[in-house]
Amino acid sequence: MKRLIYILVSGLLLACSGYKIIPDEQLALIFHDAFLSNAYMQHRGMRPDSLNLYEPIFAKYGYTTADVQYTIGNFSKRKSARLSDVVEQAIKLLETEAEHLDREVSILDTIDNVARRTFRRTLYADSLVRVTRLRDTARLRFVFDSIRPGDYTIAFDYLIDSLDENTQLRASVWFERADDRRVNVSPTYLTRRRAAEYRREMKADTSMRRLVLDLYEIRSPKPKRPHMTVRNLRVVYTPDAAEAVDSLFLRQLNIKIFADDFCNPLPAPDRVALPADSLGTAAPAAADDGTVVGVDTWRDPDRQAGVEFYSGILLPGMVNAHCHLELSCLRGAIPAGGGFAAFARGMGAQRGRFDEEQRRRARRPTPACGARAWRPWATWPMARVRSL
Repeated sequence: MKRLIYILVSGLLLACSGYKIIPDEQLALIFHDAFLSNAYMQHRGMRPDSLNLYEPIFAKYGYTTADVQYTIGNFSKRKSARLSDVVEQAIKLLETEAEHLDREVSILDTIDNVARRTFRRTLYADSLVRVTRLRDTARLRFVFDSIRPGDYTIAFDYLIDSLDENTQLRASVWFERADDRRVNVSPTYLTRRRAAEYRREMKADTSMRRLVLDLYEIRSPKPKRPHMTVRNLRVVYTPDAAEAVDSLFLRQLNIKIFADDFCNPLPAPDRVALPADSLGTAAPAAADDGTVVGVDTWRDPDRQAGVEFYSGILLPGMVNAHCHLELSCLRGAIPAGGGFAAFARGMGAQRGRFDEEQRRRARRPTPACGARAWRPWATWPMARVRSL
């Protein structure tokens, strides 16, 4: 900031020289970049000794240091303009950018938090552990191998009552590297004869291989009878934000709409088409009502005449693969082609018009049905979906 003030003062001394006048809008942009440079230098702890810091900024807009100094000094001759107005304009630019970046950071922070919560998992949990003999203390020692980078939270409630004969007790947690060397050792002396809470948060990096918990460590040379009750013991792992976001992204990519073989091309040397008799005539691929009446596969569809391309996806017929036998009496009672909404309204209007005997007869299979008795499904072909 001192260097920028020096430029402002020097500009007053050069007000009578023959240098270029910088328009207010561009001068505000220069001030904007200078403010950012100052903030960056202060954040990094850098202290340059010259004004060379600003020269690349001036050159970016096609000016020199002398031009900036002269323009600043010239403000004293302009009755309709004030230097403070240009500075205010630069500050508004910075505030606008700050608001935008704050929104971006809040969005990213939300994504990070959602991802970390999604992949947080409990490594160990126990609602009640009682230690009343020396050999029971082994139940409060845990080793977690092959740990991953991230945060580990160890928490439990405990009570060491008057029956415990040990005087120096502590809980210790630490990480071990591949060479068994302990790092980040965190010992805590345990409170006696009143209920207390223990909580530790540990952060592991890629060099750490194991997490070790010794939650009842006797410090006296001669261990005596313990008497400790532990409740709600939990060891929870939360991955680093970068790993969690990557995992969340991969999970979303793994969502499948169709089976793997749905999009496989039909085996054909050149062209495969349904038989002509199944198409009726050499009709277009879709009827006027959108029903797909023909399927062709071509090697170079973009070179074929009459091919239309749409921004969307062609879906197969939606299959209603279940059947309500109790509604068999409605066969033919509801007009076709109205879509599901019309079908539902028609079903509600028609189902009450049939008595129990009519419904029973409708459910009874007849020889005329043959294989059709087991085709109670219907499809609604979708020729084109114009947007994804």
